[in-house]
Amino acid sequence: MAAKKHKKKKRKLDFSKLRGVAYLMVSVVLLGLLVSDYYKTIETQKKEMAEVTAQKEALEKEKAAIQLEIEMLNNEDYVTRYARENYVFTKDGETVVILPQKNQ
Repeated sequence: MAAKKHKKKKRKLDFSKLRGVAYLMVSVVLLGLLVSDYYKTIETQKKEMAEVTAQKEALEKEKAAIQLEIEMLNNEDYVTRYARENYVFTKDGETVVILPQKNQ
């Protein structure tokens, strides 16, 4: 009879060890999922940061171009030349003749 009791105890111990291993495996899987989600989030944030940085650089270039244009428009000679070239602005006593363009 002592041998039977020993076998029953061994089965209970095996079951509890199996349960412990199952808990450990589930924990490892969940931890792996958390880590992979963490790295995916980091990659997404890096991509977004790169896009925002590119937009910032483009806006800074646009701002520099606008600043240059503002400085040029503050120059009276530039404004006069620009108006004469683009809007057929004339001086007193001048006559503007627009010639038709030849089709080539």
